[in-house]
Amino acid sequence: NHMRCWGRDTFISYRGLFLLNGLLKEGADHLTAFAGCMLHGLIPNLLDSGRRPRFNARDATWWFLMALCQHHAVDPAIMD
Repeated sequence: NHMRCWGRDTFISYRGLFLLNGLLKEGADHLTAFAGCMLHGLIPNLLDSGRRPRFNARDATWWFLMALCQHHAVDPAIMD
């Protein structure tokens, strides 16, 4: 019950957290988890144990898309 993942913050720092450290699979897992919680085109800003996503940031979706583009530039197979 303590697991929380902040979407906006994760995606702002995505390149440094995952791509520059070679953690492509872990990064792709984060992208997939947040995409799985999309609602009406919005990406949640907070995943609380994956049960109660909170959509309290307007720009979380834009940061998600930026992270997805950055990941795709390094690993085009993510779109397969």
